[in-house]
Amino acid sequence: DLSVHLRDLGAVPLDLAFRAADLESGLYPADYVVLVHETDQDNEQGCGHNGIADEGAFLGVPAIFDNLYRTIWKNIRKQGKEKLVKRMIGLNRLTKKIGLDLSGKLFRQITSVFGGRLRLMICGGAAINPQVLNGIGDFGILALQGYGLTECSPMGALNPDTAPNPSSIGVCFPGFELQTVDLNEEGIGEICIRGDNVMMGYYQMPEETEAVIDEDQWFPTGDLGYIDEK
Repeated sequence: DLSVHLRDLGAVPLDLAFRAADLESGLYPADYVVLVHETDQDNEQGCGHNGIADEGAFLGVPAIFDNLYRTIWKNIRKQGKEKLVKRMIGLNRLTKKIGLDLSGKLFRQITSVFGGRLRLMICGGAAINPQVLNGIGDFGILALQGYGLTECSPMGALNPDTAPNPSSIGVCFPGFELQTVDLNEEGIGEICIRGDNVMMGYYQMPEETEAVIDEDQWFPTGDLGYIDEK
């Protein structure tokens, strides 16, 4: 249940709009935010004894997610438990289809590395391999992907926790609009965003602003994607 408040671990620098927006708006409700500094190796408040987040929520970029996921499986193989863990994952996938999630019991030893309280991980800043998000989810931690950029404050879309799609950036936020233009034969085009989240303009750079925001207030992101029926 993500309706309750969480502690949010921030491993993204504050000078990035991605991190600052999370502080200001709260992607999900957090009682407070713990910031991790590069030289802060033994932050007892923000990290567990192994230097991993001891919080309820975690915000990071794909490189961090990839490294955490690889490290988990590296340790599993080191202990000679790869086949056992894969069988446990397969079993839990079956039981979840009937509404019985056993991840809390089956993978407690793995999730305890994160302090035992981590329930939500949000990835942004770049595309991430869907297998990493699914893999983290197999251990009982909800891992979501979002999308945005600095000019859009910086959030444009996020996967809902109730029906996440690891291959998608999710759905746009209320009051925002997304469209794709200049579609190719596969239906892929440039992603454009419109809404109150889009910047007023580059500071004291009217010509540069006019070049990127059209008369209908659409902002072309330069990123390629497609919009499906969901």
